[in-house]
Amino acid sequence: MKGIFLLLLIGAVSVALMTDDLIKALAELVGFVCLVALLFLTKKKKRANIKLEAEEL
Repeated sequence: MKGIFLLLLIGAVSVALMTDDLIKALAELVGFVCLVALLFLTKKKKRANIKLEAEEL
């Protein structure tokens, strides 16, 4: 899942660098949404690991 978001983020950044106006704005928006999704997935995984460690104690 993270790989898909990462590829989409790279694609959106490359499209934003090569185009102008509306397409650039949409590519930047897609890139931002993908970045937020990656951060959310990473934080969610870290919270799950911490929760498991706390139960083991």
